[in-house]
Amino acid sequence: PTYSEKVKQVLSQFPGFTSTGMELPPEALEQNWTVQELELYCGSMGQLWPHGRPRNRSSKADGGKQEGYEGASAPKADGKIKRAPPSVLRPHCAVLGLPDTTTDRQTIKRAYRKQALRWHPDKNPGNEQAAQKFREVLEAYEFLCKLLGIAD
Repeated sequence: PTYSEKVKQVLSQFPGFTSTGMELPPEALEQNWTVQELELYCGSMGQLWPHGRPRNRSSKADGGKQEGYEGASAPKADGKIKRAPPSVLRPHCAVLGLPDTTTDRQTIKRAYRKQALRWHPDKNPGNEQAAQKFREVLEAYEFLCKLLGIAD
């Protein structure tokens, strides 16, 4: 199939990708990504890049840096709003005990600190489940900070 046929096929499977204002990177066309690579990129809402495919850093307006989602809605260079879909936020917010609509920096930070204190290995010596939960809380917080563009 041609590149445009592959794109139509993949985007029909991921309607949320285009409805959030996201676009395929120019590298997808330049490198003629496969259907599986397009599915990986679109299914992860642009968070995962196909393995072995180089990124053309100079083509990005932000100097090659990954765009964040400022408060779950950051303006892109063309003025459109880029929104993080609730399906991306939901599992990480759940770990912190937050509703999936939470995008406030202070609320997220407060929830992280509360859970981190509760599950910290120093407060639960010898409890491997607590240590695992602490790692999950830390990963969820770091993911949300990166995704929402929250600086610590």
